[in-house]
This record gives sequence, C-alpha cells and structure tokens, in this order.
Amino acid sequence: MKKKQVTNSEITEILATTSKPTAYTGQSFPFTDLDDRIFEIMLYQIFQLRIETKDSSLNDKFDGIALMQGIGERGRDCILTKNGKNVGLIQCKQINKNITKPEVLKEILKFVLHYVNDKSLISNLNNFTYYLAVSKGLAETSIILISNFNKNFKSEDIKQYCEELISRYTSLKTINYDDKKNEIYKILEKIEIKSIVPPDLTRYLYEHDSLLKQFFRVLTMTDNALLEGIIDTYLSPILNKIIPKKDRENKDFTFRFKEYVHRVYSNYSSSRTLVFGNQQKN
Repeated sequence: MKKKQVTNSEITEILATTSKPTAYTGQSFPFTDLDDRIFEIMLYQIFQLRIETKDSSLNDKFDGIALMQGIGERGRDCILTKNGKNVGLIQCKQINKNITKPEVLKEILKFVLHYVNDKSLISNLNNFTYYLAVSKGLAETSIILISNFNKNFKSEDIKQYCEELISRYTSLKTINYDDKKNEIYKILEKIEIKSIVPPDLTRYLYEHDSLLKQFFRVLTMTDNALLEGIIDTYLSPILNKIIPKKDRENKDFTFRFKEYVHRVYSNYSSSRTLVFGNQQKN
C-alpha cells in the first residue's frame, strides 16, 4: 500500500504554526528542543537543499526526497530516490539522550523486516543508504557499531531483537525469524549505514543558512534580550554590593557594560585563517 507523502505546502503550514526554540550564535543549536515532526521536517529540507545544490558529499546518489506522513511509514521518515528508484532513507530519533546500540539495531531491523515483507522498499540492495539522524548523539558502542556495520552486526543478538519487533508490530507478525534469518543477514551485509549527529546538522544549517530562521529564533550575544538577562543575573547583583542603588544617582552603568559586550563580541566572533584563504570568517 502506497503511503501518502507530505507536500511542501503542508510543511509550510506546519512551520508557520510551530514555536521556534531560541538559539545563540556561537553556541550549539538546541536540536532536542524541536518537536519530533519539526526535526523530521528539518532533515527533509536539509537533504532537499543538498540535492538541489548538488552537494558533492552526496556523490549524486540521490535526485529526490519525500517526507512521509508519520503513520505506518515502516521505519522511513524520509525516502531518498534516484531516477524514481528507492535508494535510501532517513530515520530520525528526536530524543534528549545518546542513542544506545540496541536502539540503533532495532531501528535498522524494523525497516529490514518491513523490506522482507515488501521488496519495493529497496530497489537495489547493492545501492542503498540508511541514514540514522539523532538530535542528541550516539553512545560510544553505537558509534563503533555503525563504523563498520556490515560486519559488526554479526556479533549482536539479531534474533532477540527481530523477535521482539515481530511481536510488537502487527504488520510483521507473519514473519518467522528462523525462516528468514539468512535473508535478514544478507540485507544487513549489503545496505550502507550512516549516522547524522548534531555537528553534522550544525554544518548543514550553516551551509544553507536560509533554513536557520525556519527552525530557530537565532540571537547573537549582542541582542538586547540576552544582554538584559546577563545584566539582571550577573551585573546588577555585583553593582548592588559595590554601590547601593540609592547612591548611584542616575548613572547608567549598564550602558558601559553593553558597549563592552558589543566590542568584545565584534572582536572575537570572527578570525582570519589560511584555511579560508586568509579571509575573515565567523
């Protein structure tokens, strides 16, 4: 059964009615503050732009992407295609913790078991990339597993995880693990597994900064809202101890503080380096 894909107009409507987390320049983006669906949309739009701009790191592997509805997607938040064929997917894990090795395996095996039931999900086993995108990070054991997945998975209890998934999902109940074990192993030996972690997401957003304002309320260190918070939390208590408020007359000490922060921010927010042809870079 073909699942309905989300249209760009539907995505625009979702983004327009969703509040944006605050992000500060020079600091990590708060990916874990994004709604689950918004996180999926962000991955969709990042890859859409990378495909449209012919990002060299993709090696022309894909020419299309579709965002799935979110219900019955069979382990695929986004489908990646090439010439109309299914050549990859993106599965998102929006959770405020590092993803463990069992969780990684279960996500991958969920899709593999659905493929066992429906061979249309992968057009060519020798040319298929599975991306696992995480909002927080990966446990060290997960990183090791993914680093050489096609061999490393063999040391895991695949049977236990498969039988757990088969018992959990009604659509997988017809699968008998022992009957399909060889096929499952063949699939796991063939498909390419890649992770997308917060540093990757940050790099993609800076490369395509038109996306930034769609997902975050971006403030710099010199924004008044942030400065007032710093002044109230740190500067005012110090001033109150040194000079009682009644003795300050009408002197505006915060003016000098704001001037100082502006000056320091301008001085240290960029650098000149030979890596970028000796140009000034933020």
